[in-house]
Amino acid sequence: MVISSHSRNPAEKASILALAFRAGLFNEERGRKVFSVQPSNESFDRFGKFDLLIYKDKQKLRVDITSSYRYKGFKIQRAVRRARQGRRWIFVLKVDWNQAAFIGIDPCFNRAWDQIQDGVPIALTEVCPVHGNSCEFAQKLLGYSRELNAIFENETNEARYFVMPLKNPPF
Repeated sequence: MVISSHSRNPAEKASILALAFRAGLFNEERGRKVFSVQPSNESFDRFGKFDLLIYKDKQKLRVDITSSYRYKGFKIQRAVRRARQGRRWIFVLKVDWNQAAFIGIDPCFNRAWDQIQDGVPIALTEVCPVHGNSCEFAQKLLGYSRELNAIFENETNEARYFVMPLKNPPF
């Protein structure tokens, strides 16, 4: 069953899929549910100004994904302004548009995206519902998730607590 979701650009979709896949692999290595990724629903995206939540045990990180250098500064200023008003802090994740778009053209991308529902936490252990992790798409997505994970590692704010290191990646 596919639940309709609000529109997202390919960079947001690829990033959500990559983080959900990495969360699932991390959980599988640990033998328990530690991480999950919850794509925001339309009202959270519009009024809360974030694209996804990353849950780690009982903590959560709000993430706003951008692929534009032009808007990154604006989004950071908005996040700081909202935090000063007493609202929750939002981490602005700058992603590479070209890399995300390259993932978005894979034939398995839409099938994988159909597993994602707005407002529902998810951690994927197999990204492609047809081929499992044996398709090239899973390898591309894992590589992209490594780069996103490195961004979290290099942060000095609370985002660094949401790093998902994999000891034994599937490939």
